[in-house]
Order: sequence, then C-alpha cells, then structure tokens
Amino acid sequence: MTYTCSDFSMDIARCLIDAAVVEADAYADADIGAQADLAIAGIIDAGRSARAARFVSLVLKSSLATDTGTLADSLRLADAIAKDATLVLAPTRASFAAFIATLPGGADWSRYLTVHRG
Repeated sequence: MTYTCSDFSMDIARCLIDAAVVEADAYADADIGAQADLAIAGIIDAGRSARAARFVSLVLKSSLATDTGTLADSLRLADAIAKDATLVLAPTRASFAAFIATLPGGADWSRYLTVHRG
C-alpha cells in the first residue's frame, strides 16, 4: 500500500491534535485551506512556547535564579516570548535587561523586552 499525501495530512493533523497544538473541533472544518492555516498557526504558537521554555531553563540555571525579582521578570518575559509580545520594564529593572543580554541567545531574548525611559 502506498503512503499518500492524504495519509500524510491526516497523520500530521492527528499529531497536532494529540499534542494539543490545535483543537479537534476547530480542525474539523472540511476546507483543507482552513485546516492548513490552523495547523501553521498552531505550529508557530508551539514554537514560541518551546522558545519560552528554553529561556526559563536558561534563567533557572543562572546564579540570579534565586533573586525573586529576576525570577518574576523571567516568567513575565517568557510569557511575552510565548505571545510574541514585548515586556516593558521599569527603569529600576534595567539590570534585568542587561542580564538577559548576557545569556546565550541574549540578543534574541532581548528583542522581547524594553526598559521604559520615562
């Protein structure tokens, strides 16, 4: 038996649903274009969540992980990464922004935060 494009699509859909990347009810639309859009959006969101989790792991491995302010800011930044948003920090938390810049991938993480200058 030959594995078809339809089989592949069905396997991908099943994996996305099983991994809770997309909801089964939402994916039930018979329009393959709508299914593709939903799958792509789900994959992008899952990637952001994975990046946020990697960021939290890096922070937790750092020596600053015991600082309550750093931990709270890290969780807020992870949330911003997952949502593709920007965390706005008070000027008093500028040291956190400097810390983020020193992490592996710091330039990437830093693009999700800004220090309010006002």
